[in-house]
Amino acid sequence: MRRLQEAEGREEREAASAAEKARRAAVEEEIRERARQEREERKAEEKREAGLEAERRERVVTFVKEKMREIGAVDLVDAAWKEGKDRVWVERLIRASGLMQQLQKEGGHVMITGRDWLVRIDEDVMARAYAEAEQLGERNGGKVGFEEFGGILERAVLGRAAA
Repeated sequence: MRRLQEAEGREEREAASAAEKARRAAVEEEIRERARQEREERKAEEKREAGLEAERRERVVTFVKEKMREIGAVDLVDAAWKEGKDRVWVERLIRASGLMQQLQKEGGHVMITGRDWLVRIDEDVMARAYAEAEQLGERNGGKVGFEEFGGILERAVLGRAAA
């Protein structure tokens, strides 16, 4: 009799255990599915952000290249601000893209100033700077210091950019 009761109870327990296992398996499958969906959404978002970043980089490089060809100087802070980035980002981008070397091959010397301008110093700029330095030298007994010449050179570069 007791064995019959235990057997009857065992079947109920086994049925309850099987039902619990099935419920847990369903919950675990739901969790795995949710995690898979989240991974896919993250991948899609990262891909979209990477595309936007690539577009942003291309816009900045194109903007800088056009400004350099037009006027020979570009304010990197201005270029960065237009894209919501900082000047360090633009400076690294310009160096990494090879734009400085490309512009250098077109003539003159291309450099980034202490005030975050990308400038091309060519024969025209140097001729203006030397003419102004010569006038300053005549007024100062033939002496022009490095700091004074740097200021003259800056005015010549920015004067061309403003023109």
